[in-house]
Amino acid sequence: MKGASVLSIAGLRYARLQSVDWCAFLLFCKQKGAFLHDIGKMKQEKITYDPAACIALLRQKQLQLQQTGEIRYPRRSDFSEPEVVAIKAFLGPWPRALEAAELKPPRNDDRPARNREKRIRAKRRRTAAKKARSDQTEDNCDTIL
Repeated sequence: MKGASVLSIAGLRYARLQSVDWCAFLLFCKQKGAFLHDIGKMKQEKITYDPAACIALLRQKQLQLQQTGEIRYPRRSDFSEPEVVAIKAFLGPWPRALEAAELKPPRNDDRPARNREKRIRAKRRRTAAKKARSDQTEDNCDTIL
């Protein structure tokens, strides 16, 4: 089915569309002998996040890493998928999230200045190349006359 996903509980597979008809699913599981505690594993608790909670998650993970002797920044793989989604939603891309939690030093924001200097250098090189070509063609014209 297009747009369908499959739930697998206690070895049973149940195809579903975007919205699940839980009554039909429970009836299906009951007929197949699945227990309610297996179904409960599938439902995830909804936890609400905010920027302060996301920063606290990052800092807590950093402390855990330091206590275990690891010297690195928290990675996305250190968190569950809902936590990663919340962190990136509230704090932006992962490096910016680490900067917001003050775990990583802020990046150097002189990139626009460097880009401007690079464009100026490229323009000067192009201008010098054009001038060299025009000087060469003038020399060729002088020898012909």
